Amino acid sequence: AIEAALLWWLPRTFAVFYVQFYLSWAPHYPDCGTDRYNDTQSFKSRFGNIWSSGMQYHVIHHLYPRIPLVRTPEAYRQMKPILKAQGARVDAI
Repeated sequence: AIEAALLWWLPRTFAVFYVQFYLSWAPHYPDCGTDRYNDTQSFKSRFGNIWSSGMQYHVIHHLYPRIPLVRTPEAYRQMKPILKAQGARVDAI
């Protein structure tokens, strides 16, 4: 039973939490709006772009889903003034 917990249950629980937090809760909380620039937010990740799977720049993903997640930091830096002027939630980064 301990082997099952260590080899299956514990990694699965960690993975489910990770996916739910970084891919669902963090980019869309708190209660983002429904318009083009407010349906998501940027957030600061202590673990960087790799561990957050690029989701800390989620506003770029919503506006331009064809930009690969590894390139969203650069797109975010270039577009931040425009996003801010449009009312996007970009103050976290």
